[in-house]
Amino acid sequence: MADGRAYDVDEAVILPVGSRSFEVAYTATALSDPKGTSFRYRLEGVDTDWIEAGTRRQAFYTNLSPGDYRFHVAAVTSAGAASANGAAIDIAITPSFVQTRAFLVAALVAALVAATLLYRLRLRFLAQRFSERLQERLDERERIARELHDTLLQGVSGLLLKFQGLAARLPREHHLRGEMETALDRAEDLVVEGRDRVQNLRAADEPRDLEEVLALALARPGLHRPVDVRMVRAGRPRLVAGGAAAELAAIAVEALSNATRHGGAQTMIVTITFGRRQLDVTFEDDGVGIPSDVLAAGRRPGHFGLVGMRERAEQLKGRLAVRARQPIGTCLAVSLPAVSAYPRVGGIFAGYWQRSLS
Repeated sequence: MADGRAYDVDEAVILPVGSRSFEVAYTATALSDPKGTSFRYRLEGVDTDWIEAGTRRQAFYTNLSPGDYRFHVAAVTSAGAASANGAAIDIAITPSFVQTRAFLVAALVAALVAATLLYRLRLRFLAQRFSERLQERLDERERIARELHDTLLQGVSGLLLKFQGLAARLPREHHLRGEMETALDRAEDLVVEGRDRVQNLRAADEPRDLEEVLALALARPGLHRPVDVRMVRAGRPRLVAGGAAAELAAIAVEALSNATRHGGAQTMIVTITFGRRQLDVTFEDDGVGIPSDVLAAGRRPGHFGLVGMRERAEQLKGRLAVRARQPIGTCLAVSLPAVSAYPRVGGIFAGYWQRSLS
């Protein structure tokens, strides 16, 4: 019986959708000792062992899930002997559509599709946010470049012309004229450098040849006495993001300045290693080396060269390592992750994963 309806047990019983319980009535013929006959039963798929029912002639099952079951019942005499051939009946509870495997598969597919769409929408949103932030940075760079060009550089150029006129009025044999001309030459170099920096601001995101950028930066006049700079390249050459190239150039200039000013170096070897996962640039000089107290502190008292180089590397999500070179000299190693060092590939979605460097 299920839901008040009786079913014929001459064949398998199929219960309708929504059935969760049923009862089975049973009996046995025992002419010699009818009152001493007891029963035991079990339902395959629910019971792990026989259930001793005593003289009760009904079995009840509730909270059943859709599926196939087989009900067994056996009679036991008062002497404890079980019937050789018990009775059995197959019972099936029809599942609703939401309980079928087809629905489960469809639900999983729908969930995957929904998750994929949400993921792509999220990526599109983040990519748009990144694009907006990137555009803001570019606009700010262009504004700074305009301000530097229209005010500072133009003003300094005007002062240079003024002082050049004053220097020209001095006699050639006057000792101040030579010193002024030397100072003016250095000032002109600084103006040229400033214009280069303005150009870099406007083209900060253009891929650059790092070897060329570093060579030009280290060949800049005014970096104290001449130093033999050697460039070594390892790995498959790749273009480097403009912002990363500019920061590495600034680190290179500071490294060369420290090597000549504090270490008295004659030679510097710059090694560029293009890796798949990161970009490594090392600066090795043959100077007197870095003092142990400076190496331990990470900076010279009152100086911020090492601090600035470390900050530039960290701004690019990289790191700067400083160690003594054997037998003499100092080695500075800069390591940048590929997402910071190399131009973005694959559109704005790839750019999002770089986690904006601003």
